[in-house]
Amino acid sequence: MKPLDTLHIPNRENYVSVHPIEKGWSKDIKYRLETKTGEKHLIRFSPFSLYEKKKDEFDALKSITSLNFPMSRPLEFGTTPDNTYVYMVFSWVEGEDLGDRPSRILLKRNSTVSEEKRSHPEKDMRCLSSIR
Repeated sequence: MKPLDTLHIPNRENYVSVHPIEKGWSKDIKYRLETKTGEKHLIRFSPFSLYEKKKDEFDALKSITSLNFPMSRPLEFGTTPDNTYVYMVFSWVEGEDLGDRPSRILLKRNSTVSEEKRSHPEKDMRCLSSIR
């Protein structure tokens, strides 16, 4: 999908900044938006051919917001004026780049295993003796 002109962003006049997001696994076109009042939003554009799928996704996300855990809240769903794209607007939740996470998780896991082995060597010996 080619980048979208920011004029296709609904209620564009309410946003003071629009930043493209090029990271992520989806093929959606994504922007981080900031309102005049400082609120941050995420907008995702998908091809209009995915309308039903995206509408179902939006409705499912709306239904789980009552679980009250930190997540982007679905705010608005619609289509661009020319019906080329479907869009979803969400509240923005600060987080970390998941691309950096796997290596940190692996390092943490390995250090935890090493600490456990150092503090409980008898478990390793029992485990080895049970293999014989």
